[in-house]
Amino acid sequence: MNWFDPSAAACGEMVADLIDALGVPWTTAMAEHLYLAIATDTGGFRHGPVSTRTFEACRRIAATGVDPSELSRRIFSSFGLGRVKLTGAMLSAMQLFHRDRVAVLFFDDALLAACGASVDDTEGLVNIPLMAREVEVVALFKQQAPGVCRVSLRSKGDVDVRRVALAWEGGGHKNAAGLTVNGDVAAAQHAVIAAIGQVLPA
Repeated sequence: MNWFDPSAAACGEMVADLIDALGVPWTTAMAEHLYLAIATDTGGFRHGPVSTRTFEACRRIAATGVDPSELSRRIFSSFGLGRVKLTGAMLSAMQLFHRDRVAVLFFDDALLAACGASVDDTEGLVNIPLMAREVEVVALFKQQAPGVCRVSLRSKGDVDVRRVALAWEGGGHKNAAGLTVNGDVAAAQHAVIAAIGQVLPA
């Protein structure tokens, strides 16, 4: 069974609904994990269909005794040196397309090893290029196996990257989606970048 809820800004909102449906009271430990899910899935409330539902969940999280400020510091400001090195390496190799409106990042196991990083250290890096005024879409490619790439897509504004993901039977939200594409890295990047160009506003 697949459960899709396009109105949810984060999987954490859906988990919250499931907890309520089961009639289970929210504990502080549960609420911390819900906040982690919501804060990271929305990129710090910057993308996805963030709504009153999102903040009602956060209100209930805070009501359990969770300190959102402290938890946010633990989530976003407690990285290891490997994460910092990986960030620099990926941004140094970043490529821009479609008149600098699309940024492309890439990593593989070799880059992780060179930086002393792990896959966990890649969490959230896809959002960094969106800080640039010109960049509207970011595509992060991770080579999972020879001929297989996992692609994370993020956008801002009215650029619907879910349309791109659906072309490869992926999914997600308007501003945050993912897909898996077969083929070598160069061919995969070419195909996805071309598809992104089709959803960019004129």
